Amino acid sequence: ILNKRKEPVKYIIEVKPNKETKPPMKTRGQSKKTQLYQEATWLTNQAKFNAAQQYCKKLGYRFKLLTEKQMFGR
Repeated sequence: ILNKRKEPVKYIIEVKPNKETKPPMKTRGQSKKTQLYQEATWLTNQAKFNAAQQYCKKLGYRFKLLTEKQMFGR
């Protein structure tokens, strides 16, 4: 992709479901197992996003996180 100055910019893009990009919200009737799974997924993704950002910064790339809502407009 070229920036406004016609210089090439490299991106690393991560695609995730929208619900995995926000902190889990506890709802009534949700099992403890589901809550733990959602919290573990959230923490894992946060660590991955931070590592990807550091990696991109080191190589001069840009990191972009996309969701299905951004890709398909849902």
